[in-house]
Amino acid sequence: MALDTGDDTQVLASLSDWSRMAVTSRGIYFVPIGQAPNQPVPEYPIDFLDFATRKIERIARLEKPLFIGSTVSADERWLLFSQIDQTGADLMMVENFK
Repeated sequence: MALDTGDDTQVLASLSDWSRMAVTSRGIYFVPIGQAPNQPVPEYPIDFLDFATRKIERIARLEKPLFIGSTVSADERWLLFSQIDQTGADLMMVENFK
């Protein structure tokens, strides 16, 4: 949103959600929505929107999905994120419960 006019402008068209992005002085690191169709192995991309050029570049392809939260180091050499290694639940049956 422009501070002087209050007009808002869309910056990203495909952001998965606010918790999977990191804003820096140079741009935005983010997880886009969706996955390429007919892709045999799931891919979890991380993209970068460069403020100067307005171009989006794919910077990483992860094998596991990101979880909540991501950040970038001050020198923008490191990206820190959490990922989901496995999902599931334990199901137990209790008999003769009183």
